[in-house]
Amino acid sequence: MVLEHAILKMDPERIADVDAALSEAVALVKASPGCRSVKVTRSIELPGTYVLLIEWDSLEDHTVGFRESEAFVTWRQAISPYFVGDPAVDHLEVIATA
Repeated sequence: MVLEHAILKMDPERIADVDAALSEAVALVKASPGCRSVKVTRSIELPGTYVLLIEWDSLEDHTVGFRESEAFVTWRQAISPYFVGDPAVDHLEVIATA
């Protein structure tokens, strides 16, 4: 399992629009092969900062399967109007849980 961690800097003046766009767009990711779960969170202290956490079966499920799909194009079209910076994305391996 691979955990995608993305920090999204969004327009803090359009929080309601961002929330709505992300809430609808997560279905595109969740329907992708290899996607186990999707969670979108919004910072309380930093308006416009969101953290996206997606569990994938493999790195390739995200980097190839999703990113090279029409669903990714639709995902980006839905949320990119609200970006105020480039997303910071990395992939993590779980080494311990409790």
